[in-house]
Amino acid sequence: MVYGSPLFLIYLTGGVVTIFTGPWIGRLADAHGRFHIYACLVGAACAVIFLLTHSGPQPLWQTLLLAACFFAFASGRFVPGQAVISLAVPPARRGAFMSLIACSRDLAAGLTATFGGMIVAEGPGGRILHFDRLGWCAIAVSIGSLWLFRSLQSAE
Repeated sequence: MVYGSPLFLIYLTGGVVTIFTGPWIGRLADAHGRFHIYACLVGAACAVIFLLTHSGPQPLWQTLLLAACFFAFASGRFVPGQAVISLAVPPARRGAFMSLIACSRDLAAGLTATFGGMIVAEGPGGRILHFDRLGWCAIAVSIGSLWLFRSLQSAE
């Protein structure tokens, strides 16, 4: 990996942003309700996903700005999500359940990477094709997660 490469800068920017936005989102979820904050973050993440997947080549500064927003909103969804998921089972079973959730999340990450690789293709001159379709899939899954989030019930 070359330090200063665009991909390195994207992940560096995203990581730095989430250090500050994660705790802030947690406080917002406690103050305004987990579902409300989750829904707002899903909406914001969907907007950023649309911009990232439909805008074509961009200058580095614009890519870093969108990446920062994406990391803040997309990873921010995990804060209220984990809070609700952890309450879905009785405390005596919470450790095993959260371990299963982590395994499921890793499996889903692998499956989505495979699915994304089947959609996106490389065109002439190295141009990325069908990235917009991948964006629509991500937006659809994000919106579908609102239903799943709402259907979770607390075990306490």
